[in-house]
Amino acid sequence: MVHACTGSHAKPRGRFLMAPPCLLDLCAAIAVQAGAKHVYAVDASPGAADLARKVISANGLASKVTVVTGRAELVDLPVKRVDVIVCDWMGSMLLHDGLLSTLLRLRDRWLAPDGVIMPDAAQLHVVGIDDRQYLAEQSKVWASKRLGPGDGFDYKAALNAVIKHPRVDSISRKAQLVTNTQQLLSLDLYDQSQDLAFKCPFTLTAQRSERISGLLTYF
Repeated sequence: MVHACTGSHAKPRGRFLMAPPCLLDLCAAIAVQAGAKHVYAVDASPGAADLARKVISANGLASKVTVVTGRAELVDLPVKRVDVIVCDWMGSMLLHDGLLSTLLRLRDRWLAPDGVIMPDAAQLHVVGIDDRQYLAEQSKVWASKRLGPGDGFDYKAALNAVIKHPRVDSISRKAQLVTNTQQLLSLDLYDQSQDLAFKCPFTLTAQRSERISGLLTYF
């Protein structure tokens, strides 16, 4: 979000809506410093919003930044439209536990016809990987895991569930990539409808003779 306020994609001008704000409204302060006319920073947490107001006031920005307490899609603002919406909407695997649906409601309710969304686009990709090192490490850990009093209890039965559970991680070697990469999804947030039901059929082709032990998605 800091990059969105300072990068060359679009210089901050006019009225900003930030939901949620970041780092006690650091982004709001940076946006004002870079030229935003006024910033409305929305935070659902009363405690965080109150602390953000104190930080904004201490830095002499109270006339330029209004901190609003409440859920972004439900609050009222003292303006009809904003020129820029900044929203950290991306979740795990791009869409999981993210704020995309919230952002789209904010766009339809508040964004001016020629307004800007930051960030305004994303693509989700998938590739097959060799993840044998992680599998071996987990097998070793869970084969020896003992919890409880005395000698503890045997937890090997949990191994299959553990290794199948999606995780947020990164790969350390390009050699772990086994297949080609395919794009699953491309989002343009100016045109994206609020219907977020996606079907993403895909086909991966092995690049060498190797066992595929996992799917890696990235955006």
